[in-house]
Amino acid sequence: MITVCRTRTLRADLAAAEEATAPERSPAMGHPVTITSFGFLHSPPPAAHLVADLRTHFRDPHVSPELRHLTAHDQAVRDAVLSTPGIPAVVNALAATVAGYLAGPSAGPVAVAVGCAGGRHRAATVSAELADRLTTAGHQVVLVHRDLHRAVVERRCAAAHPEDPTGCIGPHDAVTVLDRHGARATGCEHHGARLLASLDGARVVSGPHAPGAALRVHRAAGTIRPFPWADGPRTEPSQRSHAENRTRG
Repeated sequence: MITVCRTRTLRADLAAAEEATAPERSPAMGHPVTITSFGFLHSPPPAAHLVADLRTHFRDPHVSPELRHLTAHDQAVRDAVLSTPGIPAVVNALAATVAGYLAGPSAGPVAVAVGCAGGRHRAATVSAELADRLTTAGHQVVLVHRDLHRAVVERRCAAAHPEDPTGCIGPHDAVTVLDRHGARATGCEHHGARLLASLDGARVVSGPHAPGAALRVHRAAGTIRPFPWADGPRTEPSQRSHAENRTRG
């Protein structure tokens, strides 16, 4: 989502932010462009003419354990983000939009804010790529990574029940569990199995990056009692796992 903001106080806010954070600039043509990457989990977006929200539409490298503690400074993260379908088109669109703003009859400095969940992977990579693109085109660019230095925000997958105290195991998009009404939750295999065991008539499908995960989750769910985080006796068939019920005949 790209949001265009117009407020009377925006120009003053941007000028103050630029003065406080801007590093040294090299000579370039026209008005300066400030690009700020940020994470929505830390604080609201900074004041900007354009705000790009990458959270919903693009895979989060955080879901992959091998990338979770890396940042956009690492080539593996940059490769993962820039190879995501749609990301090159977003960079192109942002570059074209900035060029349009700079070409306006009342042109002035332009501020772009690019956000994702934590600000360490998608937002920082896209911001750096956009900065390179605009710099190559001859524009004067200031790049600020607001939250890149922050610690990883520990999150659980969407399949984890709020009352389930266990942590995730493996990628957070390994499987998607769908209930009988079509509602869905995407998560790791561990919580996918626990959720599947707790829903009547549910089914599970593998994520695009986890072939065979659905079969593993289906097998694991057969050995798990419904709502395994809940205390209390398990005397009824509906309270026991499928494996327990088969054993009891």
